[in-house]
Amino acid sequence: MIVLFLILSSFIPSIESCVPTPSTPTPAPITCSSLCSPSSLVVASPIDDQPSTVNGCAVRTFVCIAPPLFINAVITYNGSNMIFDDGTGTARMVVTCNAAGTAWTYMGTPVTSASCALF
Repeated sequence: MIVLFLILSSFIPSIESCVPTPSTPTPAPITCSSLCSPSSLVVASPIDDQPSTVNGCAVRTFVCIAPPLFINAVITYNGSNMIFDDGTGTARMVVTCNAAGTAWTYMGTPVTSASCALF
């Protein structure tokens, strides 16, 4: 039975399962820019605004720290969305300039304002 199977399988043409790959790597899509204007995002005190450039991308790190007498720090952006401090007394938010250089974004969402609340 095995010999018959081997004889019959020798008549079946083999199928190549290899897929050709490009000889040059495909460049990663551009997801950010360094062209965003700082004034396109309004930041209210007492938030600490730390601008920087990472891999050619404009990045701003917002830090809100609860000083003594306060327990919690919360960053509110776009008037309603919030980032909490998880009990540490420090809330952080990192925004990146989008690829078009027209908006600061947080997790893909355009951000036009940010503020710090302490309580």
